Amino acid sequence: MRVGILIIGSLLWDNGQNGQRDAWRRSRLRVGEKVQVKVPIRYGRLSSSRCNTFTMTFETKGDPLGQGALVPCAMHPQNVAGLVAEAEALWKAEQPSAASSCIGAPWGCVGALFCSESTAATWLKGWTCHFHHAKTTPISPVNCDGMLRIPWPARITDGRPADMDVILATATKAAVLAPRWPR
Repeated sequence: MRVGILIIGSLLWDNGQNGQRDAWRRSRLRVGEKVQVKVPIRYGRLSSSRCNTFTMTFETKGDPLGQGALVPCAMHPQNVAGLVAEAEALWKAEQPSAASSCIGAPWGCVGALFCSESTAATWLKGWTCHFHHAKTTPISPVNCDGMLRIPWPARITDGRPADMDVILATATKAAVLAPRWPR
């Protein structure tokens, strides 16, 4: 399966504590093959760990409002365990202190978006089982089965659908909107 990581923020440029994000990108992703895609995002929360700067969240209403980067994983998982390993590595890049089997916290979680439910039925079931077993709290737009509920991303360059079988992304909890949010 061709798996990509949809990045809408600092995972693409921030090196993290002790360079762990850079190490994750170098070992798990093919950053040189990233494509820019249209995704429903907005400035949706203030990050206390980034001096209260505005950070991106997924938008659950309306059309795609911004762009993100879709980065192919270096390996093509052969089974659900491989997909879960990519999700766990993504979460570890987000939260270095997380347990190795974790894919979420009260402020965010990893969700999966499958290109075709019919061709990935076994993968869908396995992902959902893992999401439930890990007792991950869903963060919108990730539902209680661990599915990322956004439109399939389209490439900025030509509007064609992203060429992946599965997309993993981190959803973070949005704050209540205030009049001062940037647009």
